[in-house]
Amino acid sequence: MHPMILSDKKTLGNSYLILTGLTFLYFLFVNALDTHLPITKDFHLFELLYASMLLAIFLSQTILKKVLYVGDYLIFGAFSILVLSGFITNELLSYQGMKLAVLDCITLSKFVVAYFFGRILFEKKVVDQLVMYLQNWVRWITFTLFGALLLNFIIPLWPTYETRFGYTIQILVFSHATYLTSTAIFCLLFLTFKRRKYDVFYIYMNSILIILAGRNKGLIFLGVYVFILMFQYFKKKTPIWSLMGISFILYLLFQNIISERLFSSETAARSTLYQNGLLLANRYFPFGTGFGSYGSSASTKVYSGIYGELGFNQLYGFSEETKNYLTDSFIAMILGQFGYLGLFLMGSIFIMMFFLVRKNTQYESFTLLLFVFIFISMITENFISSSYGVLAFILIGMLVNQKNNE
Repeated sequence: MHPMILSDKKTLGNSYLILTGLTFLYFLFVNALDTHLPITKDFHLFELLYASMLLAIFLSQTILKKVLYVGDYLIFGAFSILVLSGFITNELLSYQGMKLAVLDCITLSKFVVAYFFGRILFEKKVVDQLVMYLQNWVRWITFTLFGALLLNFIIPLWPTYETRFGYTIQILVFSHATYLTSTAIFCLLFLTFKRRKYDVFYIYMNSILIILAGRNKGLIFLGVYVFILMFQYFKKKTPIWSLMGISFILYLLFQNIISERLFSSETAARSTLYQNGLLLANRYFPFGTGFGSYGSSASTKVYSGIYGELGFNQLYGFSEETKNYLTDSFIAMILGQFGYLGLFLMGSIFIMMFFLVRKNTQYESFTLLLFVFIFISMITENFISSSYGVLAFILIGMLVNQKNNE
């Protein structure tokens, strides 16, 4: 085995563990920090973390040469083809300038960089130490958030006025309920393995937080989570077919909501993104419209020319003045910008990651639920390049290293 920055033979020191915990905390609370301390945006901490991960990968592979799997090379190759096609199409169609195309490429690459960061810099025993250490942080995070929830009932420090399912939703320290949902979901993920007896109370707390946040993705995830807990209780493995079954049941339960949100153009913003993403995929078959042109954050920094052609400038939430909904779906963005080729390549990347990490038996439920969370979030938001997305793919890379391959 090659020596690594964090190898099997090393025991993590307190300073390193604390730094890891603080970084984990930052990933979960980026939105809260930016909301209440806007000055932190000027430090570009998230971008600095991305650059640090990229540098660490380069130094590690240049000096120490980590041995990778065939699947890792296929992931890198598929993403490279996606990037190349995005730049070529951008140059041919010119819906966005090259500067913003590069920015969009960097943003999209965050999930791949995060995966290889976790994959290259961590080894098996280090992963065991880290996930158990972070599990302790999760307990404190859960306790603090639930305490904030109880306090908010007594003294409305973070009032909201949005009502869902007959009750007023909670956002607590975040700017939107989706961030509270994602943070609580990550806490639940770390409570799927090596639980203590009283961890059931932390599971209840996070479940209540997810329910009171009132987001569909959280409620669907919670249904899958309870299903997997049942398998754990009966000490059985969680087969893929069972996840497909519970997903079908949840689809039936949420069918009206899914139909309204994703397919009804009269009532839902995401349906507009999906329908027009499909239109662009067909019109510019099979490559799409290129980087920075549709559904990405770069397409909103300088309002993409494709939006005028689609009539988005006449729609609330999609116009240049009110562009809140333009980045509401990762899958719609892939369809529009990279076409069917991009959809195939991204699907291939996720499938390869899944099969690489699927061989991990110790954290089977954790990995299955992590992919469920990623898939649900990709449908409902531009999740991949967010702090939650980066954290998710770092964990996937780490768990690939942790699999039983000895």
